[in-house]
Amino acid sequence: MSETLKNQKEHILKLLKEKSVMKQDVFRNTVASFEMVKKCVDEIAKELNAETQAIDKRIVVSTLETTSHATQLKVAGDMLEFFMHTNVFEFEKSHAMYRTGYVKQNEYNSYCGIINVYNFLADSFKFNRLNDLGYLVCRIFINREMKFLLKQEDR
Repeated sequence: MSETLKNQKEHILKLLKEKSVMKQDVFRNTVASFEMVKKCVDEIAKELNAETQAIDKRIVVSTLETTSHATQLKVAGDMLEFFMHTNVFEFEKSHAMYRTGYVKQNEYNSYCGIINVYNFLADSFKFNRLNDLGYLVCRIFINREMKFLLKQEDR
């Protein structure tokens, strides 16, 4: 094997060892974070539902896990959808985070999993109105060190 091919192979193996392992860590952290989000959403729903039922039985607060990567919080006529993306992403090089010491110290800190939070009208789901608009409320980015960034979306 030529020296060039050997160097290329070593480079590929180094990337697989470092980058692929890092992405697996990010994914595992995102799954763990999403499990925490689901648990918090369930707890909030139970507490609020108990209190709203004392006010008026028609005010329902409930949760529904639609898939292993999506859960819903229904609050009266509104629905919050929490959706965990199954891929790992790197922020664009122009993002402000690249000017921080944290990312300058280790560029792998810029790779994140994402949990999106959307707001819909509950009736959109109830009546299967697929063309109704929902709004992206925020995105939660989780990295390999279990650090997170919450980005609130503008409307």
